[in-house]
Amino acid sequence: MKKIIIISLILVFAVMLVADQREDLQFAVGLYRDKNYELAKVELNKFLTNHPQSKVEADIKFLLGNIYLAEEDYKNAEKYFNELYATSSHPAIRAEVALGLGQSRYSLNKYKQARTVFKKFVSDYSDNQLAWKAYYYLGKIDFIQNNFDSALSNLENALSLDHRTIILSALLELRIAQNKLVDLDGVADDIIQKPDSENKFRAILLYHNYNLSYGRKDKIFSVGFDIIPPTSQYYNKYNLILGTAFYEVGRFDEALDRLKKLDSEKAQYYSALCYYELHNEKKAKNILNKLVISTDEQISSNSIFYFAKIDDNIEMLQKFIDDNPDHNFVPVAYYQIGYNSFKNNDFKNSLSFFTNARNSGNAIGGEAYQSVKERTFYLIAESNFLFNKKADALKAYELYLSIFSQGEFADEANFKIGLINFQNGKHGISVSYFNKVRDQFTNSEKMGMSNYYLGEIHFEKGEYSEALEYYQDALGGVCDVGFTWE
Repeated sequence: MKKIIIISLILVFAVMLVADQREDLQFAVGLYRDKNYELAKVELNKFLTNHPQSKVEADIKFLLGNIYLAEEDYKNAEKYFNELYATSSHPAIRAEVALGLGQSRYSLNKYKQARTVFKKFVSDYSDNQLAWKAYYYLGKIDFIQNNFDSALSNLENALSLDHRTIILSALLELRIAQNKLVDLDGVADDIIQKPDSENKFRAILLYHNYNLSYGRKDKIFSVGFDIIPPTSQYYNKYNLILGTAFYEVGRFDEALDRLKKLDSEKAQYYSALCYYELHNEKKAKNILNKLVISTDEQISSNSIFYFAKIDDNIEMLQKFIDDNPDHNFVPVAYYQIGYNSFKNNDFKNSLSFFTNARNSGNAIGGEAYQSVKERTFYLIAESNFLFNKKADALKAYELYLSIFSQGEFADEANFKIGLINFQNGKHGISVSYFNKVRDQFTNSEKMGMSNYYLGEIHFEKGEYSEALEYYQDALGGVCDVGFTWE
C-alpha cells in the first residue's frame, strides 16, 4: 500500500475539518505514520466514535484495514476492506482497497473469493503500478490448487511488471514442484543476484532444501558458504543444510563447524554421525544416547540404531528391528548382526542375517541399504562357502558377479567360483576363472592362490614345466589377508 499517498490525502482533508477533529486526526495519523499501530488503532477508532459520518471516515477505515493487514489480523482487515470495497471509497484508494481485500481473503484461505477480487483488479486496473501484486497472488492461488500452467502464466505476468524477489521466489517454488531443473536453476541464479533480503534468504533456503533432497550438493556448494548472514532468521536452517551436505560428501570437520553452532536435535544427530566417522566414538555415543529419547520418532530410531552399531550391541540391534520393522535402517541392522556373527565364525547365523538384510533391503530400499548392498550379496556367498554349502555358494557368487561384475569383491568371487569348480573336478571351468583373476585383477590378494591352483591343474595333467611356472608365480604372488575388514 502507498501509505504516504493516503496520509497526504487525509491531511489535506484535515484542513477542512473543525479544529477538534483536525487535531484528533493529525495525532492518529502521526501514530500510524510512525508505525505505532497499537496506539494508532485506539486513536483511529476513537476518531470514528467521536466523529461519525466524517468526511475522512472511509480513509480512516482504510488505515485501520492496513494496520490489521500489517499485524496479520486478516479477519479484521477483511472486515474493513470489504466494507470499503462494497461502497464508493475515495478514488485514490479504490485499487488499494481491492488489493487489501484480496490479500486478506488469500491469507484466510478464502481462495475462490480472493481470486474473484484479484481477477477484477487486473481487469479494472491493468495500468495500476500494483497490478503485479494481483498477478502474483493469482499465481500463488493457482499453485496452491495445483494449477501449475495457470500459475506460471500469472507469475510471468507479474514478472513482466516488476522483477522483485518475492515473485521470483514464488516462481522458484513452482519450478521445484514441476521439477524443471533448467528453469529452476535459472530462477535461483536471478534470486542470488538480488539485494539481500529475508525473501531472498528464504528462497535460497528453499532451493538448497531441494538440492539436498535430490543429491545436488554441488549446487549448494557453488552458491558459496556465507550467502545467508547470521542476522537472518534463516541462518540456523542454512547452517543445518550446509552441515548435512558436508556430512553426506564426507567433509566431516567442515560439517561439524556448521552443526556445532546449532541446538536442534537434527544438528546434534548429524554431529554424532560426524564424530563416528572421525573415529571419536565416545562423543558420538554421548550425543546419540541423549537423542534416543527424542520426541522425533525418526531421530530417536536412527539414534538407537547408530548407538547399537557403535556399541556392537546385538540385542539392541535386534530390538531396533522388532520395534521398527519398516525403518530404512532395518537392512543395515540385519547386516550388522550378520557381520558380527561372521567375524565370530558363526556362519549359519551370518547366512541367515545377511539373507534377511538382502530381502528387507529389496523390500524397503533406501540409501542406507545401498551402502551395504554389495557386501551383503558377497557375504551371503562367503557364508555359504564357509558353512560348506558349496552348491549354494556357487550360485551366490555367480549372482554377485551378475550384479557387481566390477565390484569390490569381484576378484574374490571369481576365485571362489574357480575353486569350487576345481574341487568338483571341473578343471576346464576353474581354469577360466583363475585366469580371469590373473588377467583382470593383477593386484588381487587372490593372485597367488589362483596361480597355485593353475599349477595344480597342470601338474595333474603331467605338464610339469607349465606347472612349475605357475608355482613360481604363486610364490611371488600377493597373499590373502582374510575375509573380514574394518
